[in-house]
Amino acid sequence: MVVSLSIAAFLLAGHYLGLFNPLESTFFSAAGPFNQWLFRRGANINQNYQESSKNLAAELSSCQGKVASLAVASAQVSELQDENNKLRSFISFFSNNEYRKVFADVLTQESLAENNEARQNIIIDRGFKDGVLVGLGVIDQNGVIVGKVTEVKDHSAKVCLVTSDSCKLAATIQNSDRTIGVSEGSLGLTVKMNFIPQTEKINVNDLVITSGLGEIIPRGLVIGRVSEVLNKSNEIWQSATIEPFVDQDNLTIVSVVLP
Repeated sequence: MVVSLSIAAFLLAGHYLGLFNPLESTFFSAAGPFNQWLFRRGANINQNYQESSKNLAAELSSCQGKVASLAVASAQVSELQDENNKLRSFISFFSNNEYRKVFADVLTQESLAENNEARQNIIIDRGFKDGVLVGLGVIDQNGVIVGKVTEVKDHSAKVCLVTSDSCKLAATIQNSDRTIGVSEGSLGLTVKMNFIPQTEKINVNDLVITSGLGEIIPRGLVIGRVSEVLNKSNEIWQSATIEPFVDQDNLTIVSVVLP
């Protein structure tokens, strides 16, 4: 260790005293070309790295753009397929029934941020100019009644959904008595049928359809199925809770049944 430290001290002292200047000059002169080659090599590597990084960034951006375009195209195809399936269902339904109709796109379900009553209405893109009138029934692609028209403009109309408190339909329960009454929405979730005589037998799962009485809505449009019967022996009337078949969150195309 002493010898090593002595040699190191000697070399440092010789360097600072200039004793090794000729030798150092000769060494650096000889190593100069190698140092320049190393510098140029490092510069080329750095330049290639920078260019590769830029190319990779550009390719990544291009790929992200292609992915976004493919996602948009996929979404459009999916929507077109869904719309096509619904239109096929409409065509099948109307080919088996003698109803006149006008197709309509759902423009909006009124302000989801507002109260429940507002959420129970939809706006469609057909109106008075298309033959739409207040009171007409509106169905989905399966022939299930969605609601009825409550307001009409030239090229648009408001439809109250069957679950709306303000939507009342002349209805018939398909039980042995063919019970007739009026259905009305309840809290935007279900449908109620009140003032049913105690003498009439109602069962859970009985189908409920439009009766066609006193309205311009035809008979036979399905409203839903009885999910609960409220029957108290000490009451004059009984009532039924009806679970509607309509999927309110999937209404994109509907049809107005014309008189």
